Amino acid sequence: MRRSRGRLPTATGSNNGEVDLSWTAPGDDGSSGTASNYYIRYSLNPITSVNFSAATAVLNPPAPQAGGTHQTFTVEGLTPAQTYFFAIRTADEAGNISSVSNTVAAEAYFDLGTGGGDDDPPLTDDLMLNPPDNSIVNSTRPILQVANIDSDPQNVYHFEIADDSFFVTLETSINNIPQGVGETTGWQVDTPLESGRTYYWRARVNDGSFGAVFNFEVEPEAHAYPNPFVIGQNSHTTFTGVPDGSKLHIMTLTGALVNSLQSNGGDLAWDGTNSSGNVVASGVYLWYVEDSNLNGKIIIRR
Repeated sequence: MRRSRGRLPTATGSNNGEVDLSWTAPGDDGSSGTASNYYIRYSLNPITSVNFSAATAVLNPPAPQAGGTHQTFTVEGLTPAQTYFFAIRTADEAGNISSVSNTVAAEAYFDLGTGGGDDDPPLTDDLMLNPPDNSIVNSTRPILQVANIDSDPQNVYHFEIADDSFFVTLETSINNIPQGVGETTGWQVDTPLESGRTYYWRARVNDGSFGAVFNFEVEPEAHAYPNPFVIGQNSHTTFTGVPDGSKLHIMTLTGALVNSLQSNGGDLAWDGTNSSGNVVASGVYLWYVEDSNLNGKIIIRR
């Protein structure tokens, strides 16, 4: 049977994180009959026949209707204000699958006025703890921290980081962080931020509205600890604050390369050996992060 792929238009949805899809049902054989299944997928990048299977599948897509019928479906749970690409394939009862439809893009709905009632007040300036407004953070994965709104352990918090103060372009976000034990709730950013850039962050409680907006600049401050590094007493020294994807080089005072470490997220551990696997001699060594102004000294003792 010849499979018809149809055309797939989109539109921003009506509620936060929604995109509305619409299309004309292609039928079971061309434009006639009724197909068996829809496979709808979305991605942050354009979708083709090559990467269709790697895109995120929409759960519980609608059942196909008779060929020629106008169908709609709302994709939920997306990141508000994030642009997504969508594509669809159709299958019949014999297992024949159509080619990939056209790929279309739409921005997930973002309500600037989203908020709750009096029971969920917005977080004010005094409840936004870290990073402070107009601050510089020394980590590409800072911890966002707010004061707990009250003592109710059922409270959940939502954090957003954006490239602009209107939060049109979200960098990363997370929902439903359980209220922390004690007086504060925090979230460590899951995706490394870019050094030298200014970001904006905000938070809300439960279904309350977002309150204050603070900004911070990312300027990593890498350092090694313990320093001095006593080989035999410590198994390794740790370099923290190295940007994700960067390379750290360790050299002698005369500039000879000792070893290089590649950062793939998180801290870097050095066991005191050179590139050949031999333990280095006691002394002072230099280190620097490639393509940055991050550098320092480390003392080795044996």
